[in-house]
Amino acid sequence: MLNALVKTVSAVAVVDLANELIMRDVLSEPELKAMNSDVFDQYSLFKQGESIVENRLAEMHLVSLWKKVNPVSDVAFEVGRAVNHKAKGLLANWISYSDSLAQAFEIFTHNVALLNHAEHWALVTSEESDNVILEFEHRSSYTYPHLAIERSMVAIIAWANYFLRHPIDVQCARFTFAKPNHSQNYQRVFGNKLEFNAAVNQIVLSKPVFYQPLDNANPYLRDVLKARAQNVNLTINALESTAASVKMLLHRNLANFSNIESVMGSLHMSRATLYRKLKDEGTTFSQLVKQARLDTLLDIKQTSLSTEARAEKLGFSDVSSYYRFIKKIERLIF
Repeated sequence: MLNALVKTVSAVAVVDLANELIMRDVLSEPELKAMNSDVFDQYSLFKQGESIVENRLAEMHLVSLWKKVNPVSDVAFEVGRAVNHKAKGLLANWISYSDSLAQAFEIFTHNVALLNHAEHWALVTSEESDNVILEFEHRSSYTYPHLAIERSMVAIIAWANYFLRHPIDVQCARFTFAKPNHSQNYQRVFGNKLEFNAAVNQIVLSKPVFYQPLDNANPYLRDVLKARAQNVNLTINALESTAASVKMLLHRNLANFSNIESVMGSLHMSRATLYRKLKDEGTTFSQLVKQARLDTLLDIKQTSLSTEARAEKLGFSDVSSYYRFIKKIERLIF
């Protein structure tokens, strides 16, 4: 089960990487299962043909997978080149109906948290230049290996080629890591002008290439996927809100999580930190518990549960406390 308050990435991003590593004998299915049951469950759904495009997994699982790869191998490069249209996540599907490569990149950069919040792309352009520059970096509390940078930069060109249905010309590419042993393969993706140990990761494209239209443009499908993406973003934001996380715990098990000690343990927070974060969000733990009890009381009002069972459902340790609560709010409910 995904814990509240963890940074998340698209399940597709994790599962697609896991599947590539398994196919390349870097990882086995038993090893994946041993690493984390949540990841293996999503992997199993993917292998069964089930859709996981709107599912999320903890970011640490993605970083853990990268750590399984030999840092001097060409696995990341080859994974980046391997465009699997069947494994397209929500963001990739949305982008695929863009009017142009420029619009696709704009959608991607503004919504990259749907894939991985840590990936940060920026567009550098000017009227005086005939080129545009795409800059990339990871912004995360986790340290991503250079392999992840390599994969992301190769992948953005591979997906551009996929959307355009032909290879694009790259003017120049710069990488912050050292020249890899398989650098000769880079020319197939990035052309001949390559720079390693650079200050920033950059891909330089000509403006005619960047602004060329895509054949799959479909405004209706683009808007449908945009709406779905907005819903997923709301879920992501909720997971990163302390108040929303507490509400999720209370909804899951009010009897257990009406005890603040249980919430502190689940969120890995001290009492002082929890109080401070809730205060910053304009609420308190007691207010959230009270609202959860009101919501639960409304849900069970028409049921045949005994008084003892109702008290337990609302998180009270004894019936007397339950009656005192009812007396305080009975005018509001009844």
